[in-house]
Amino acid sequence: MGRPIVYGTAGSTYVWSVRLALAEKGVAHELVEVGFGPHREEPHLSRHPFAKIPAFEHDGFQLYETQAILRYIDEGFPVAPLQSTDLHQFSRMNQIMGIVDAYAWPSIAAGVLVNRVLKPRMGLPADEAAISAALWMRRMEERQSFQVTKPPPV
Repeated sequence: MGRPIVYGTAGSTYVWSVRLALAEKGVAHELVEVGFGPHREEPHLSRHPFAKIPAFEHDGFQLYETQAILRYIDEGFPVAPLQSTDLHQFSRMNQIMGIVDAYAWPSIAAGVLVNRVLKPRMGLPADEAAISAALWMRRMEERQSFQVTKPPPV
């Protein structure tokens, strides 16, 4: 089996997710740095038609979208499974991953990242109300537990 290739910038949380999964599996890989800007050009567009990172290649098989890559890694490298075989735990994990991708990350990027990282670099004041609004996940955790509880034995 060949060494997997991860295409993207090392600072991306999505690239980190893929690389951490590979590390958990003990799989050596190559990171091909694709910075912001070049990710919207060839040859990266041929790897990811939506101009996002990461893209992934293993033994000539190309894949994009972080969740698909993570599932490939878990199934393709059977050492140390990353996902529970318990249906409830597996389903809760997928629910939380969906929430983070669809709701939490866009909110964090627009509210926290812009105001705590980008604006200070540009000499602009942070919008504290936007930061507070972006941290809605904390308030949600107070109302709903994401823990999987097992029914008592029969």
